[in-house]
Amino acid sequence: MQHLCGLLLMLEALVFLHLAGTVRFGVVAQTVYYAGTQLIQFASVFVVTLLVYSVAGHCLFGGDMREFGSMYRSFETCFEICLGHSEHYDEMLHVTASDDEIVNPTMVFFWSLVAVGLILAMKI
Repeated sequence: MQHLCGLLLMLEALVFLHLAGTVRFGVVAQTVYYAGTQLIQFASVFVVTLLVYSVAGHCLFGGDMREFGSMYRSFETCFEICLGHSEHYDEMLHVTASDDEIVNPTMVFFWSLVAVGLILAMKI
């Protein structure tokens, strides 16, 4: 699988080299070049935010849910939640369910992650 990924990256580099002389690709390349620092700043804030939520998700749900069982899976699940996948929400509610709580920790975790993801997406 790693060899296939390397081959695809090399193929992509060859396609970019071939397109380097075209006018339309030149405009895209210049746009990415000028916006590069802002893209790096956005990516760093987004990754740090996802790491914080991944640690929180691992602490809250790691013992009961396979999706939060490791830090990698927790990061992946938080990224999926930011993209709009909500199939884990019911299971998350079941893990932290309690009759005497007014606010469920799952609700705070899930909806704050969705809100922060939307706010960061709007900053692009």
